[in-house]
Amino acid sequence: MAISERDLKDLWGRAAGRCSICKISVTEDKQSVTDAFPFGEIAHIVAESPSGPRGDDSLPDSLRNSYFNLILLCPNCHTKIDKAPEDFPVEKLLRLKAEHESETVQLHPPDKGSYDEFLQFSRVTAENWLSPDRKNYVPFGVPKEQWIPPFLEPRLATVVPKKVFHAFEVARACMIYSWFFYPLASLGLEQLMRVGKLAVRERCHVLQQKSDDFAAELKALVAAKVISPADGSRWEALGRLTDDRAFLAGATLFDPGQAIGTLQLITDLINALFSSKSSDENPTTN
Repeated sequence: MAISERDLKDLWGRAAGRCSICKISVTEDKQSVTDAFPFGEIAHIVAESPSGPRGDDSLPDSLRNSYFNLILLCPNCHTKIDKAPEDFPVEKLLRLKAEHESETVQLHPPDKGSYDEFLQFSRVTAENWLSPDRKNYVPFGVPKEQWIPPFLEPRLATVVPKKVFHAFEVARACMIYSWFFYPLASLGLEQLMRVGKLAVRERCHVLQQKSDDFAAELKALVAAKVISPADGSRWEALGRLTDDRAFLAGATLFDPGQAIGTLQLITDLINALFSSKSSDENPTTN
């Protein structure tokens, strides 16, 4: 499926016509005439093809050409991220995109009357708390019936422990309710990162490999062949996001669409963690 015109307009508009990594303007005026021309490139975060850069990700094909999986770059940065995908994993590109678009929103705040310049997002009031936040900004322009299904699509396997289920549903609910308060998408993502660490710890308990160190837990799971080295690297990247203080900064507000992508990623990682649980669980332990 081709990239829609709406997604292209959203991407260029929310990036303010600048590369999301190096920040240079990606439009130029012709030398002999006054016409301007764009030289920015639409890059895929997860490649459209499974064989492309970061293409082995679990992101559904239906989302690979959507705004949520695209990032506006200059030709140099586009080449860089595709030539060295190990230096630019999915999580890092999502963060770079979110930070760049958040900076743009601060320079050009939304037109909602409750927008607060000090807070850098909409102040909740008695009058607006049940109104959609930033209703003129994608994906807030979609009808309610189209809003919830993508958040509900990721499902944890029944073998996943109940405490992980409970924490996961808190994260999902925060993301859904970002319809009313935009920063809840970021709060949901922060909770989701904690859910991931909880899942890793619970899986180690099944193996009786108890540790308070996340990196050591991952090494134990890879050594036991519970997860692949590739999934171990993905977990490490998510762990770095959790520890990154910039991730919690008010200036770094993640888009609900980006929250959906991370929700699916962590769902797949957690399900993979427990897919072999029944074969190695101690029968005397419940």
